[in-house]
Amino acid sequence: MTTPLRHRDFVLLWTAGLISMTGNWMLLVAVPVTVLTVTGSSTATGAAVAAGLVPRILVAPLAGVYVDRWDRRRALVWANVLQVGLVLPLALVDDAGDMWIVIGSTFAMGCVAQVVSTAENALLPTLVPGGETGRANALNALNNNLSRLAGPAIGGLLAASAGIGAVAVTDAATFLVAAVMISLIGARRPADRARDGAAATERGARRVWMDLRTGLAVIRATRRLRVIFVFLAIISLGEGLMSVMIVVFAQRTLHGGARELGWITAAQAIGGIVGGLLGGVLGDRVPARWLVGLGTVLLGVGDLMIFNYPRWYPELWPALVLMAAVGVPAALIMAGVLTVLQTSTVDALRGRVFGAALTVMSLVGLAGTALASALGDRLGPVTLLNVQGLGLVAGGAFVIVALRPAVSGVTPATERTLMVVGRTG
Repeated sequence: MTTPLRHRDFVLLWTAGLISMTGNWMLLVAVPVTVLTVTGSSTATGAAVAAGLVPRILVAPLAGVYVDRWDRRRALVWANVLQVGLVLPLALVDDAGDMWIVIGSTFAMGCVAQVVSTAENALLPTLVPGGETGRANALNALNNNLSRLAGPAIGGLLAASAGIGAVAVTDAATFLVAAVMISLIGARRPADRARDGAAATERGARRVWMDLRTGLAVIRATRRLRVIFVFLAIISLGEGLMSVMIVVFAQRTLHGGARELGWITAAQAIGGIVGGLLGGVLGDRVPARWLVGLGTVLLGVGDLMIFNYPRWYPELWPALVLMAAVGVPAALIMAGVLTVLQTSTVDALRGRVFGAALTVMSLVGLAGTALASALGDRLGPVTLLNVQGLGLVAGGAFVIVALRPAVSGVTPATERTLMVVGRTG
């Protein structure tokens, strides 16, 4: 299970991600709670969430192109440094008139986050041997859930006691620490890819468009990628709904606030830690069809139980128990999806595939956020969250049916096919 942790560069990336993501989870709780508190509007809360999603649509495809050209380690370092300056203005938010600060800061951070996400996921497979990719992704899921366990609880308490300013300053510190740790990674991209990237940069906008087309052509030509992209679109609509409605659900259905929302989010992380450890054993042994498909069905069923039990028993503790339970399949889903995307794509094109995945997820997620903002006050959180749960069940069933062959990675024949598609793109 711990084999990938024997590699120094992977440990540095893993630890940097743990630290910075803890700060991010603090902010993800503090921002919507603060907006809902100072404005009293689910529409304003949806706008704040949407400000972080829009950059994925506008920036993620370009981020994927340039991540395939740049030194991914340096891109991660400078992106983390830049986010220090972008998060600090949130410390000035005090009333409804400061919503422009929330929107502007969240949007700018979302733009830079696309570089971080694509570069990290493209860099990870180069830091471990090929046979350890699944376990490395599972450990990353463990990483994410460790940060999710600590971050929301700390963020909720800080937001409730000291305000969003304290959360923003703490998040800025995590970015600085992450930048230092990533700078110690010794891995470099291959020299031929570096030369190709330099040449591509000199060709300007036309080359960018050609690179974008190449990434899309690879997705169209690879069945496993097509299946995962459809799956991501299905579940992202529900994620957009949930990103807004979970705050309203905690406040209006469970009669809680920032602290209770932090507990709910942290509870899922407990199950996610178990799922990450389990994935560390199963990640390279169980077909992605079952990790992703069955895991998503179980997650959807669990979510439907969470959102409906308060009709008969409006107490908080069952939500915490159920959230912990659904955290296990959630971690396995993440490991399975990342492994399919990484092992179905050659290294030179990996950034573009991840950029496209982020764009699809965000475009559909933004539609879900818009629906939640428009219909949340009219239909209520439970109705919209039930749509989210049913979407998970449908998405998992689709993967089980459509992704029948086990994912075994990029074979030499597949790699030749992908490179031909890249040249003709």
